Parts: sequence; C-alpha cells; structure tokens
Amino acid sequence: LFQTFIAQANQKHVLFYLYDKEAQRGIEALGVAGKIREFDGDYFHLNQANMGGAKSNLFVRETVVQDIKVEGDGTVTKTVTVTYKNPYPPSDCNLERGNLCLNGILRNWFRLYVPKGSTLVDSKGSEVKVTTTEELGKTVYEGFLTVRPQGSATLILSYRLPFKLESSSPLPLLIQKQPGTAGNEYTVKVNGKEIEKFLLLTDKEVIIKR
Repeated sequence: LFQTFIAQANQKHVLFYLYDKEAQRGIEALGVAGKIREFDGDYFHLNQANMGGAKSNLFVRETVVQDIKVEGDGTVTKTVTVTYKNPYPPSDCNLERGNLCLNGILRNWFRLYVPKGSTLVDSKGSEVKVTTTEELGKTVYEGFLTVRPQGSATLILSYRLPFKLESSSPLPLLIQKQPGTAGNEYTVKVNGKEIEKFLLLTDKEVIIKR
C-alpha cells in the first residue's frame, strides 16, 4: 500500500497542500504539490480541461509530438502536434431512460505553458483564436477545440524559444505532467528525427544533444 501511495503521488494522482509554510516548501521540493517549476532551458506543460458535462476525456487517447528545429545561428523553433482520438461510440444521453451521458463531445480548453518570452509563429486546430498571456513565470498559449465520439482532432502550435543555443550546446527540456492524466504518449524529435519516445507518467527531463 505504501509503494502504491508513493507511485500515485509521483504520478500526480495525489497532490498535497499544507498550511505550514515550511512543510509546504518541503512538499514542493518533492514535486508532489502540483507547482509549476522554474527551469533553466526549454519547458513544456500542456494543461487541459473538459468544459463539457460528460466524461468524454476518459475515452480520448492523446499523443504529443515535439519537433525541435535549431537554425545555424542557434535560434530554436518548436512545432508541437497534439493528436486526439476517440474511437468509441457516443453514449445514449437520453436521461429519461436513465442512461449516463459519459461519452459525448469533448469540449477541450487547452493551455500550453512554455518558456517566458517565447513567440508564437503559427497555430492550427483551435476553434478560437489562440491567445498569448503570461502566468506563473511562463508564456501561455490558450485555445479551444472539440473532439467527437468516433472522431479525432489535431492541434499544431509552432513557436520560437526566447534564447539561442551556442554551437554544439545541448538543450535541457523539462516536461511537466498535468495532474490526473493517465500517461499520454510523447515523442521528441530534432529536425524531424525521433530521439526519444515515452509515456509521460511523471515530470520528465530530457537532455537534447545536437
């Protein structure tokens, strides 16, 4: 039971908040408070909320591909492609028959947290204009899309990082998992070449060598 508890905390299925400030700082140091972390390098945190009444996010499978392109002058441009697929038929939402409307239209409000000062180059897939704000020391790209039962949707965001890499310098990348999510598939590419693929079960640091 103790091992299960530790695993659930590490995977952010359990979060902690303590009134004692010193104790809370210890909790944050362990990474189980759900806090957005400071990081020297590239940063990525995709935070999403189901704005519909159904529980359709339980049926949606999600994959995230980050393709990193480094120019000769050290400029770093990232293209992030998020693919959503719901292979299941819709629920019978007739409440008069006593049915549960679990698998309906996913109304997904997304926020992508990236290094502060990043510049949005292009966006596709959002059903509203993608807005750029700043929060918690990060630049945030925000939008909205829907995924229907037995349907799919694709979100593509391209942005330029606020710093340049020196010649042959590695790029440290921190990917922070959204609490409560269930191990979405992530792929990291450099100039179109896959360098790592994994299920995001907890926060993950990747050192990208060129």
